[in-house]
Amino acid sequence: MRDIIDSKKSLPSVNLGHHDTMGYERRCSISFFVEIRECLVFLIRGCIVCLLLIPSLHLKASDEPSYKGLMRIPIDLMTPDGIRLEKGQYELEVKPEAGGHVLSFSLGGHVKAIVKPAADLDPTISSSASIPVVGTHYLRSSTEPLASGEERRFSKTGRAQYEEETRQWKATLRVYKGADNSVFFLFQSKKPCWRWTHLSFKLSQAQTN
Repeated sequence: MRDIIDSKKSLPSVNLGHHDTMGYERRCSISFFVEIRECLVFLIRGCIVCLLLIPSLHLKASDEPSYKGLMRIPIDLMTPDGIRLEKGQYELEVKPEAGGHVLSFSLGGHVKAIVKPAADLDPTISSSASIPVVGTHYLRSSTEPLASGEERRFSKTGRAQYEEETRQWKATLRVYKGADNSVFFLFQSKKPCWRWTHLSFKLSQAQTN
């Protein structure tokens, strides 16, 4: 009788252990599925953020500013397309286009020529262009408001226009001539985080008649 009572007392402890084991496994299964769900939610949110960022990247690329400035060119030029540019004052503009930038020459409000950056330029040729054709020209960004005629005529500080403290010059254009009559328009613009854009537009000096 004592053995039967003792065996009956031991049964509940066995059953409790079995229930505890199943409860632990159930909790582990639930925890596993919860973690899987959280991972899926995180991945889905990441994909949504990426999809939202892609249009904004295209928008930033299309909103990149252009740069304009007047330049008096003392020599006749010839573009790679065979367009002759007589010496004189032109409005130059470096503007973004699909796949890169272009340099346009305008006269009297009409575009006379458009030049693309030199591709696969031989470093020995570009380095030989050491004869300055004109001095450094500072270009105005299309994001900056154009000052009035009165403001452009008179300096607030008494300094030269390019030395004005209130103006942030972010782009320059230099022109150099090489020994082989090649003429390089070297463009440089300042980007955020101290990054710089460098472009080289190659023309040639036209033969005088």
